[in-house]
Amino acid sequence: MTQRARHSPAGFTLVEVLIGMSLSLVVMAAVLSSYLFIGRNLVRLANQQALEAGGRRALDYFTRDVRMATSVTSASDTAVTLAVPTATVASAITYTYYGSVAVVGSVTVPAFSLVRRVDGGTPFIVVRNLVAGSFDLNYYDSDNVSITDFTDKRASIKKTSMTFSMQTGNAKSGTQTPVFRYASAYVILRNKELLQ
Repeated sequence: MTQRARHSPAGFTLVEVLIGMSLSLVVMAAVLSSYLFIGRNLVRLANQQALEAGGRRALDYFTRDVRMATSVTSASDTAVTLAVPTATVASAITYTYYGSVAVVGSVTVPAFSLVRRVDGGTPFIVVRNLVAGSFDLNYYDSDNVSITDFTDKRASIKKTSMTFSMQTGNAKSGTQTPVFRYASAYVILRNKELLQ
């Protein structure tokens, strides 16, 4: 038997194993970071779609109810009650912004939410995740003059609009969405007499 055959390498040396492990770790780290990046982007995209759908839904409910209303029975910067006719009697539909957690009826309303109630019934949370301080209701008369005196001028309200901003997700985890701003057009109370 020759000297060469006796000392032939039967495996990997320590250096080869360390280099192989190092390259494997680099490749695995790249793959894992790619999965994390894709996962965060999917969560952020899902959050954006939920915010967009919620914002559109809130504006749709509000616009429909204001157009059907015959009058504004109470008004403020964060709440409005509309008298909306039904087949038998007028219903009172109230939109209220809650800046902190509240219990309304038997429902716990999360902070920064817009709630719709019909005749004081079970509240329906129209939209959540509003940016603090971004919700506002504006009122106008038939000449587009802004009304800020809600007690004396409530009868002259002919148009209203709603504005709010929304954002969700977590900045630390990279899933936070940009701020989405929503604003309705001036919505006319179509069932209200113009000269009221």
